[in-house]
Amino acid sequence: MQITLTDIAAILGMILGTAGFVLGVMNYLRDRSKIKVKLHWDWIMAGDPLTDSKKKWCVIIVTNEGRRPVYITHVLVKIPKGYEAGGLLLKEGMRGEKLGEGDRPAIFRMDQDGMEKYAKDWKRLKAEVLLSNGKSYHAKVNKKKVPSWATEYETKRKQMSFWKRLQSKRLKA
Repeated sequence: MQITLTDIAAILGMILGTAGFVLGVMNYLRDRSKIKVKLHWDWIMAGDPLTDSKKKWCVIIVTNEGRRPVYITHVLVKIPKGYEAGGLLLKEGMRGEKLGEGDRPAIFRMDQDGMEKYAKDWKRLKAEVLLSNGKSYHAKVNKKKVPSWATEYETKRKQMSFWKRLQSKRLKA
C-alpha cells in the first residue's frame, strides 16, 4: 500500500486540527478571572492620623489572579440565618472597583464595634464579594484564629464543655 499526498495531507490536518482545538481550550481556561477573597479579623491601622490606632478592624482582601478584568459591585460580611440582617454591607465595598490582570488587591475594611452579638456564630461569618457578572465569591473562614470580640464566648464554651465532661465522668463512676 502506497501513501499518497492526499493521505499525508489528511494526517497532517488531523494533527493540526487536534492541536488547534487543544490550544483553544487551554486559552479559554487560562483567560478566565480567578477571584480570591480573604477575611482577616483584629487588624490595627497604623500610620493613619485620622484612625484610632487602638481600634480593631475587619479587613477583606480581594485579588484577581486571572486574566479577565472584573468589576466588584458589593462587598459584605454574610451573617448566618437567625439574625435580623442577612449581611453587613461595607460602605467602601459599594463604591465599585475594577480589578484587572496584575492590579493590586482591593482592600475593604469594617469597624468591629458591635460584633459581639455574633460571637456565638463567629465561625459561620463569611466575607462575600459580588461581581457585575452576577457571580459571588466567599472567603474561607480561619477557624483557628478566634476574633477578639468572640474570645470571651469561646473561653466560656470551652469551660462549659470541660465541666460537662467532668460531670459525665462523675455520673458514670
